[in-house]
Amino acid sequence: MLIFDAASNCTTRTVEPHHMVNYMGNWHLIAFCHLRNDWRDFVLGRMTLSIVEGTAFKIRDKEEWEPFLHPLCQDSCRLPSEFLC
Repeated sequence: MLIFDAASNCTTRTVEPHHMVNYMGNWHLIAFCHLRNDWRDFVLGRMTLSIVEGTAFKIRDKEEWEPFLHPLCQDSCRLPSEFLC
């Protein structure tokens, strides 16, 4: 588990990190967010503090988080705003 604060609105999130990808010079973390109870795309540069917890979590199936990568891999597409944090 990873806990972090978001620089833009000081929200603390607890997430289950599953994948990282570099898109146009920015690192993105694809993770399951406990606050939203859904998958989210987090820009690492917007995190102000992060803590790695010792709590284990079950790795979710690739089919759950992989769709979040496709918009990042296409130059003409971006994730819908409701998925960005």
